Amino acid sequence: MNGYMIQMKNVHKRLGGKPILQGADLFVAPGEIRSVIGRSGEGKSVLIKHVCGLMKADKGTVIVDSENITDYQEKDLFRIRKKVGLIFQYAALFDSLNVLKNVGFSLYEERKLKESEIRDIVMHTLRQVKLGDILDKMPSELSGGMKKRVGLARAIVQKPKILLYDEPTSGLDPVTADAINDLIASLAEELNATSVVITHDMASAFKISSHISMLLNGKVIFTGSPEETRETDNEIVQQFIQGKSVGPLSNM
Repeated sequence: MNGYMIQMKNVHKRLGGKPILQGADLFVAPGEIRSVIGRSGEGKSVLIKHVCGLMKADKGTVIVDSENITDYQEKDLFRIRKKVGLIFQYAALFDSLNVLKNVGFSLYEERKLKESEIRDIVMHTLRQVKLGDILDKMPSELSGGMKKRVGLARAIVQKPKILLYDEPTSGLDPVTADAINDLIASLAEELNATSVVITHDMASAFKISSHISMLLNGKVIFTGSPEETRETDNEIVQQFIQGKSVGPLSNM
């Protein structure tokens, strides 16, 4: 399938009668870290939810790891989702469960492993995200950065081929955000995973990305390396990455 881990071709999606994606194309190679940028409400999160089957395209094609999942039923999507780790914007931890139960949630659901085996796997995974023995802590006891890492640990506990990050540095101070960026890069290498990162944080995008794509009006209007993104003569991209209030985006 042309050597891509993720292929989205001419994807359309309406929500509440409003067009969100209007012919979006996205092609991500194995092992790549792709950042997707764009204004709030452009459909970036909607885009990545198609990759794990949380949303189905109204029109178009979605291919993941050489499988056309566009019309997959739930039983087939379950298998695909085991290949994909989704990291939510605010970690989305279960408030009533401790770190062990949060990170090991999918392992407990499958009921194939002993409690001691799950604990060992969770501890190993926590070390991967640079956390120690916090198995018994509740989400309310964790800092914002720790919650992000626990959410990331939950996403990688089954060693997925694909990692999808929804605003991973949102709400974090610059130092903690940079630590999360380093973690995204190191996990991509350690797990040999393909990563798609939804972000408004251009410092993050420029640091970690193999390529950067910009979504506007339901379509990907630009894709380039970090260097190509910085140097593009596309005025829309330049306005966004520079954070200027005046420019072509102001009239859209």
